[in-house]
Amino acid sequence: MLLVVRVLNKYDGPDPHVAAKVTGRGDVIEVLDDNQEPGRLTRINPSWVILRAPISRAQAEALKSGDQDEFNPLSRLRAFGLNLDALIARGYPIPTHTQARKTRDEYEAEAEASGASRSDTKYSERFARAVAIIDISEADFIAARFSKPALTDPGIIG
Repeated sequence: MLLVVRVLNKYDGPDPHVAAKVTGRGDVIEVLDDNQEPGRLTRINPSWVILRAPISRAQAEALKSGDQDEFNPLSRLRAFGLNLDALIARGYPIPTHTQARKTRDEYEAEAEASGASRSDTKYSERFARAVAIIDISEADFIAARFSKPALTDPGIIG
């Protein structure tokens, strides 16, 4: 299965309740069959990496699951993720969080300075990178998979 995985948090603030409502580093964005071709923008997006793992669709789709409930302030968009730093430590060529933030900071600064849209700048020749499909082993996939902690309600003592 092909997994499109975010390498950068959409939200970097201190509130865990806000962070739980958006995708972050290590979250699976899209699942594709091995024979599917990722779209052009997916292949050049500096915010993502594409991993190919010998896993079932059910295992892959499970990474997109959460406990979303618009009426529950403790719900999470994603309950599971992949520890990209663990995969980097195993030798996979995945951008570090620092590298990904540097790229984002640079394209955001250029967009602001030029008046161009953030999206146009992000996908420009300077910042878009050819996202290679990185093959990972099933064992490394299992080792990198993790459950995100449940949110707690600060209003409840206990």
